[in-house]
Amino acid sequence: MFGWLRPKPPLNSLEKAWTETRLRSLIDHVGRDVWLRTRMVLPNREFLAEAGSLQGDPARLAATLRGYLPVPLQSSSLPSPTSCATAEGSGCGSCGCDASQPKSPESEEDIQVTIAETVRELCRSALAEQQCNASSDDDRTVMADLASVVAGFGIFSANAALRRRTLPVRVWGYALALQACMRDDAVEEWKQYLREDPMLHFNAAQRYLSRNGEPRLMRRQLDGPRGARPLDAIVGQLREGSASQKIAAIWELAALGSGSAPVLDELLGCSHDRDVHVRAEVLGALGAVGTVSQEVMERLGDGLHDLHESVRASSASSLGRLGTPPADLLNDLAEAVCDSSAVVSGRAVEAVARIGPSADVALPALLRTLRTALVACSDERALKVFHSIQAIVPDARARVLDYLDESDHDLRHAALDLLEHLDAHSETQAESA
Repeated sequence: MFGWLRPKPPLNSLEKAWTETRLRSLIDHVGRDVWLRTRMVLPNREFLAEAGSLQGDPARLAATLRGYLPVPLQSSSLPSPTSCATAEGSGCGSCGCDASQPKSPESEEDIQVTIAETVRELCRSALAEQQCNASSDDDRTVMADLASVVAGFGIFSANAALRRRTLPVRVWGYALALQACMRDDAVEEWKQYLREDPMLHFNAAQRYLSRNGEPRLMRRQLDGPRGARPLDAIVGQLREGSASQKIAAIWELAALGSGSAPVLDELLGCSHDRDVHVRAEVLGALGAVGTVSQEVMERLGDGLHDLHESVRASSASSLGRLGTPPADLLNDLAEAVCDSSAVVSGRAVEAVARIGPSADVALPALLRTLRTALVACSDERALKVFHSIQAIVPDARARVLDYLDESDHDLRHAALDLLEHLDAHSETQAESA
């Protein structure tokens, strides 16, 4: 009744769940005791002067910064400088730029950007070498960004966020505030070094966290046993947790795959949650659990007609992982191929390809989508659609050429170029085999 009095988090539920789960995963990777001992590196004049003097020697800068990182985030080799990840216009001589040109003095902001980029690459190399838990290479790259908080370089990354266009500033502010609350940091010693924008987000996050018990709960979880939690503990979080805590529980259940089948009813109970991100994650998890039932199919069918594209996209993905859906859902999936959202359309195209020949009802929608992609000169999308057509009909090439009007020479020529590209790619693969 009085839920509206609760403090509102500074991130949406999906961002909050991602930040909290990945931060905890990184702390587990580094080690609780090491993490507690890692001090925040400050962008004071002395440190910036030292880093600035190494701007022209990326290898020495990387070696120096690696020495500040906790050992579990130190890679065995330094990343090779393949681009000028420094301030705009500075030549490093290692990426084809003209190092002989005179360089303008680096500003403190430029140096912080360089440090943030270098630390990210160091952490990414270490996480890849040590096979840190991540759902994909892209996820590992973003985790490497967040690792700078655990490694003590969060201030640099937060200050450089607007220039680097990686994680949003609000995520950096929340991650720094969450870590400070979990470690009981004396933030007054270092928050003065935050720039105005990250400072605003940090203060908002700190106010939110000081009014609820989430930092203490996460600290207790770090002190608890490692490994998969009992199903009843995950279900309790699913029932009673906040939206972000429900999402984290959903991810745990999805990771268990078929092991989550005993609590499928609890999972389905969240598929009508008022939070759109909870609904999307539940429907996406159904494909990982792998249980096919009438209720599951009905929920996925409802999801295909949700107002939010993330929910529709998750429903399409799961339908593609659960075998052949009923005829009415195949028709709905065919409609999703032509969805106004490129994300939903792409997931539906992939789902049709997974289902295979029994999804041939989607052929007209795929042909229309292929035409749209060719008109827009979107080769990547056109290739994906054509592969889906190949998966459901044996004579995909003839179907495509028959569909395209011969009077539209440009469009037909684009289709022929696409098919020739596929033939050349197939020949190359055959030769290499």
